Amino acid sequence: RDGAVVFASSPTTTTKKKKKKKPASASGSGNGNANASGNAAPAVSAPTSLARRSRDWGSCWRGTERRKAVLKALDAIFQMSDNPTNFEQFGNDMIQCFYDIASVTAEPVRHRALMYVENLSQRWRHSILSRGWRPIVEDTFSAPPPQKILDVVVGLYCMERVGVSSAKLKRDVQSVLAKIKGLRLQGYAAADYLGWDPRKGPPQRPRDVMSGAPTSRYRALCTALTYAFYADAVGLSLGFSDDDAPSDDADDADAPSDDADADATGKKKKERGGFSYAEILSHVAKVRPYRGPRGFAKFDEYVDQCYLVTHVIFTLSQWGELALEPRLLPHEYFFLKENFLVAVRQRDVHLVGEYLECLRVFGANDADPNVKLGVAFLLEAQNEDTHTWDDTGDAYTCYHATMVAAQGLLAHAPRGSGPGVLSAVNVLDQWLNDGGNNGNDGEDVIVLDDDDSDDDDERRHVVRKRRHQRAHPD
Repeated sequence: RDGAVVFASSPTTTTKKKKKKKPASASGSGNGNANASGNAAPAVSAPTSLARRSRDWGSCWRGTERRKAVLKALDAIFQMSDNPTNFEQFGNDMIQCFYDIASVTAEPVRHRALMYVENLSQRWRHSILSRGWRPIVEDTFSAPPPQKILDVVVGLYCMERVGVSSAKLKRDVQSVLAKIKGLRLQGYAAADYLGWDPRKGPPQRPRDVMSGAPTSRYRALCTALTYAFYADAVGLSLGFSDDDAPSDDADDADAPSDDADADATGKKKKERGGFSYAEILSHVAKVRPYRGPRGFAKFDEYVDQCYLVTHVIFTLSQWGELALEPRLLPHEYFFLKENFLVAVRQRDVHLVGEYLECLRVFGANDADPNVKLGVAFLLEAQNEDTHTWDDTGDAYTCYHATMVAAQGLLAHAPRGSGPGVLSAVNVLDQWLNDGGNNGNDGEDVIVLDDDDSDDDDERRHVVRKRRHQRAHPD
């Protein structure tokens, strides 16, 4: 679109001429988001009449069917929350799901989602405050494990996003984190949270922090990017590097630290030892260009790459709330376009739903062939009895499929323009100035391939096997 991008369907590397780009500006807006401006792609903030029709339930393509399917899906998700085990394991995720939907769509879906947000957020807050989030031993400091800290950070993000007060809980979390860093307790370094240390470079041989099993660098990056987004959003710094010097302030560790003076690159946090979203996002360039299914020895690594792509887009767009210009993320944009059919052919509801939402973040409307194909597939794949998707496995698999399918079917109307993470602006500027936007000499844009193999059944098995592992990335 900039006069220099050429793509081929064979497994070859395509190129983009280096060209000096205007930086992505970080101008303030009413909601504190940065606006990316430039001269390459049409602005997504000025929709055409077709785009406006795509954002309205009364005029979007197959709007009546989609609205009914989404409303039934929301009811099904809320019904899942009645199970105490489900609510304990992914109740905070449900809260975010309903809020994300309410943020980008119109009535009557918005009203239904907000009703469920209010109910679940109050239930989650009451549950945490009544039973506590960490063990309390009189006169003894007992720190919760890293995974528990990550879970409560996600919950804090959900509470703050929906406007439910959780100040007491947040102060307690800040106090615990300050104490851990002040005492430099073993088992709370960056690698203990993420399975690798972002300050030492991109993941090389990462391990799952729960099982200790080897995992792909794509999955490790996706996990780290997601948790760093949540931590940065609520102003908490997690982990420290093995190279950090011991703190001399252990006696004052109960005092929450001040993040207000952190700069846009996260350097202040880096000096204090915490990993930041911008730092982890910068490592994404090291795994580009993205590859098609044939570029991997194992299909599950390709799937991990797919989820890294979608979560780069999700986090920068505040989970679909903000529009992004394709020129900011050309690798991710063209990967979606070129790999959409692979997900449909695999009948992968999870990826089709996420791809649809990501395409809409980039400005796609109902006239887009991929959007029409994805919407038609999701409507056909919904279970007529349970109103869910992929309901033959565990509870989280069914929930995740239903969540992303409902979001993929929305009449989606972004609330503004991103990126929504101000600390990421410098990283995006650097990618734009590098020309190729990938950090690999500025040449490769993407590696694509045709996928005409006959091992679809094996691939579906691999995809389903990975669902449970992605319930909470670690």
